[in-house]
Amino acid sequence: MPSRNAHRMAERLATRPGRPALPPLPSIRALVRTAAIIAAVSLAIGVVLTWRLGNGVWTAALATVLPILFLLGAGSQGCRFLRWHVLAKRRVPALRITDSLRIYLAGFALELTPGRVGAFLKFSLLRRATGVPESETVAIVAVEATAEIVSFLFVAVGGAVAGGYAPPRLGAGVVFALIVLVGLGLLGPGRRQLGRWRVLTWAAARWPLLRSFTDGLLSVGSPRPLLLALGWALAARACEVALFAVAARHIGLALPPAGMAAAWGASGLAGGLSLLPGGVGAAEGAIVATVAGLGGSASLALLAALVSRTMTLWLWIPPGLCCALASARSAAPERDPAQTREPA
Repeated sequence: MPSRNAHRMAERLATRPGRPALPPLPSIRALVRTAAIIAAVSLAIGVVLTWRLGNGVWTAALATVLPILFLLGAGSQGCRFLRWHVLAKRRVPALRITDSLRIYLAGFALELTPGRVGAFLKFSLLRRATGVPESETVAIVAVEATAEIVSFLFVAVGGAVAGGYAPPRLGAGVVFALIVLVGLGLLGPGRRQLGRWRVLTWAAARWPLLRSFTDGLLSVGSPRPLLLALGWALAARACEVALFAVAARHIGLALPPAGMAAAWGASGLAGGLSLLPGGVGAAEGAIVATVAGLGGSASLALLAALVSRTMTLWLWIPPGLCCALASARSAAPERDPAQTREPA
C-alpha cells in the first residue's frame, strides 16, 4: 500500500499550475453509473427487439457461428486498442501495455455517457498511470476521431463503388474530418515553419498549457502516426464488415458483399458523427435505411445490426466499466513525468 507521503506527493503534483487534475472519484463513479444505466436500458431494448424480430428461428443458425462472430468482434476491438496504444506511446513511450489496455477499455465504455464526455476520462487515467498531463495527450482524440470517420467513409464509398450504388453524401461532419486529417498531416512537415512564428512562440511562453497541448499535438500530428492510426482503423472496419456479413448471411439477409460494406460504412458515419452515447440508434437506423434502399429486408437488417453491434460494442462495455471503477478506487501515486514523457 502506498504511504501517506506518496499520497500527499500525488496530490501536490495534481494541483500544480498548468497540470489539470484527475476528476474527483465521485465524478468518475457518477460517469460509470450513467454509462451503466444507458447500457442496461439499451441492451434490454436490443434483446427484446432481437427476440421479437428473430422469433427464435435464427437462433440455431447463429449458434454455429458465434465463435467466429466473437473473434471478429475481438479483432475489431484489438485493432482499435492498438491504434490508441500506438498514438499514446508517441507521447508516453514508457506506457505499459497493461495500463494502456485498462485505460482504453475504461474510455471505450464511458463513451456511453451523454455527448461521450466520459471518453475524455482516459486521458486523466493516463495521467494517473504515467504522470503526463492531459494537455499533452488529449490531442489523440482528434486523430482517433478523424481516423474513425475517414475509415467508415472509405468502407461506405468502397462498397458503393464496388456494388454500383449511389455514393454516400458527404455531410459537413465528414468534410470537416477530411480537412482535419489533412491539417494534422501537415503539422509534422510544417513544424519548423511554425517555430518561426513569433506569435506562437510568445503565446507558448505565456501560456504553459498551450505549449503543452501544442507539443502533444505535434507528436501525433504527422504523416506516420496518422497513417498508422488510419491503418488500424481500416483493419477494425474489415473485421466489422466481415462480422456483419456472416451474421446477415446466417440470419437470411440476401445482400451482396458490396451492399454489406456500404451499409456498415453508413452506420459508422451516422453513429460516429452523432453525439448519441455509443451512436446507439443512429448506427442501427443507418444500416436499416441503407439495406432497405438496396432492396433488402429492413427487419432482417435490424436483426443483423443488433447482433453485430452486440459483438463490437455491448460485450466490451462491462469489462470497460469494471476497469473504470477499478481506476476510481485506485489510489496509486503518479509516476515522475520526467521518466515517462517523450524526449524533446
